[in-house]
Amino acid sequence: MDKETILKVIGYIFLIILLANIILFSFRIISWQIFWLVLGMSALVVYGILPRIKKK
Repeated sequence: MDKETILKVIGYIFLIILLANIILFSFRIISWQIFWLVLGMSALVVYGILPRIKKK
């Protein structure tokens, strides 16, 4: 697999995680702390780690 394909797969995985996070929060299955924790960790990965992978 080339780098572009790997980045797309990682992006889609985080998209699915965030959609599930929003759905679970809207049905009050998870608490607001877990919701924000998942959101923050996803933002860290998308804005911090993926650009570093893309540069290499």
